[in-house]
Amino acid sequence: MAERKAPTVLGNVAAYLWQQNKLEHLTDLLKLATPVITEQYRTDRRVGAVMPQVSGDARWPIELRYNPDRDVDIGRLLYEWRVVAIQMMDTWGVPPPPALKVSADKNVPLHDVVVMAGNVETRIEVPTLRSFVLVSENEMPERLQAWFDAHKTQWARVEADALKDGGPWWLVPSWTQPLFEAAGHQVSPKEALIAAALGQVLTAQPRLTLNAQNVAYLLSRLEGAGFKRTVAEALASRGGIDGLVEDLRALVARGYPLVNLEYVLDSLAAYPRSQFSSAAVAEDVEKDQTAATLRGGVRFAGAHAATTEAAKSVPAEDIVPYRDTADRKTGSPQPLRVYLGDDLVDYFATPEGELQPRILGVLADLRGELFKRFGIVVPGVNFKGAILDPTRKLAPKAFRIELLTQTWADRDAIAIEVPDPDRAVDQFIGELRRRLLAWRTWWVTADYVDKQLERNEPLKTWLLERYALSDIKSLLRGVLAPTDAELGAYNAEGVEGALRRVAPGQSLRELNWLLGSLVFWSQAGLDGAQLVRALQDTQAARLAPDPQSLPDRPVPGLLAGIDALEQRDFPRAERRFSEAVAADRRGAIASFPAAYASRDVVSVKGALNKVSQPCIDSHAAPSRPSGSRNGWKPCSCRRQR
Repeated sequence: MAERKAPTVLGNVAAYLWQQNKLEHLTDLLKLATPVITEQYRTDRRVGAVMPQVSGDARWPIELRYNPDRDVDIGRLLYEWRVVAIQMMDTWGVPPPPALKVSADKNVPLHDVVVMAGNVETRIEVPTLRSFVLVSENEMPERLQAWFDAHKTQWARVEADALKDGGPWWLVPSWTQPLFEAAGHQVSPKEALIAAALGQVLTAQPRLTLNAQNVAYLLSRLEGAGFKRTVAEALASRGGIDGLVEDLRALVARGYPLVNLEYVLDSLAAYPRSQFSSAAVAEDVEKDQTAATLRGGVRFAGAHAATTEAAKSVPAEDIVPYRDTADRKTGSPQPLRVYLGDDLVDYFATPEGELQPRILGVLADLRGELFKRFGIVVPGVNFKGAILDPTRKLAPKAFRIELLTQTWADRDAIAIEVPDPDRAVDQFIGELRRRLLAWRTWWVTADYVDKQLERNEPLKTWLLERYALSDIKSLLRGVLAPTDAELGAYNAEGVEGALRRVAPGQSLRELNWLLGSLVFWSQAGLDGAQLVRALQDTQAARLAPDPQSLPDRPVPGLLAGIDALEQRDFPRAERRFSEAVAADRRGAIASFPAAYASRDVVSVKGALNKVSQPCIDSHAAPSRPSGSRNGWKPCSCRRQR
């Protein structure tokens, strides 16, 4: 009975004496109350009792062995491990099994645990003490820090190698818990130390966690979320599941997370395994993810055979251990994430948690601007409250924007202070607009290209016989890519100054028409960079206010090739274009853009309709969140508060 009442009574006493700054008096009282302040103080002991147990004879990917003489609450350990497993998925994109197989083994040293992952055995030295709990010295309030400094020499510091992040860490007597609670500083049971140390080892050695089973399941979830072509391109380029497992391990080993895995796969697809090892590609992909433009120019992997869907590559029973954690991230990809400080929520969301009409309007305008200027459709924005910000430090009058694989640690994703909350929406839209424009190439994915090509199946067939979807994606990104001068101008001159540096041909409007020109350009013997410029010249000719006049005597075969192209007779168009290039390569290249643009049959009315269509087209953006309005997801910030 006394033990059950202790948290209430001692909590009130501790809160009062903390407010009175009588910490030594509180210390003496708590020491006297040691018998009723157990390690399970303020914890629900039923939590450990209901945690799922993995039977001893079950085949399981991760097993933890410990000495049976060790003082450890197995139920609490299983609970703490589940917390760590979820954090690993949320922070690293790595899905360990949330249930842990735990076995007693007298051969394990008393203060160690042994991790078994397949045939790999790893020993972790992680001492714990009976009647001690875990605290971090990091970010202690000033008064608490002074008290802690006066007493910590009596307690045990956790070795830095055992637990690196968020420390220094200490094991302190359980009687200190009411004092830490009154100070607002987190205390965890000693089993949390074992769980965290295990998570640290699995992250540092991704070969223990990432395998064909959980990677295949992550990929199958992405396939179902609208990234089927992105997954297929990565599998084909990187040697199937086994190759991708090796690649992803190399990335995590470099300290790079796999959050928003679809964009990691997007980069991997550009590096054929025959030319790039896993170690080399990990470095390149990490650099790709922080760059707004193509690194190293356009690369062609070439057309390749279809790959088996990831979901079919691994038996269903092998995926079971990972499903709870893997399902957390890949169900609803969120490439645009906005975190709002508490004082800004009312400017963005209604009391019901929906986006304010003004927000919906300005976001729709921004979406329309990007399509009208560049011919691209951007994904939806996911709004979240400060409580969901991974930093847990977002100021009330601040917001953060994360793109793609960015995390809170990226320079471009730092919190932005809002001096005048009444102008919060304007300031936010300005920041979002700059990012969407500067990073516009990333909204063109293999799945985006595949969706656009569905409108012209004969063209799609012709293209995929000669190029991989990743090749086409790379070309189109090259057409859109901002120059260094444009990127520099965003900070130096603002958005309008940067946009003045955008060339007329940097657009994907009338995409099928533009890609149709590859039937000619493929005959001209151009490399990747030259093909990009040729596509830009072709687009510029169509958009020019004063169309270039055709030569009096066009190169023989050129107009006949364009006629065949309009009739979707691609073999005949290839033959005629080949004849034209053979007859006068320079003349054919010089006159094709104007000749092709003059035959563009897109009407003014049709073009105007296409400008507004992305704002209402439900299938235009494959990554559009469910339940969204005009492609922008309702605000979840208020419901989470």
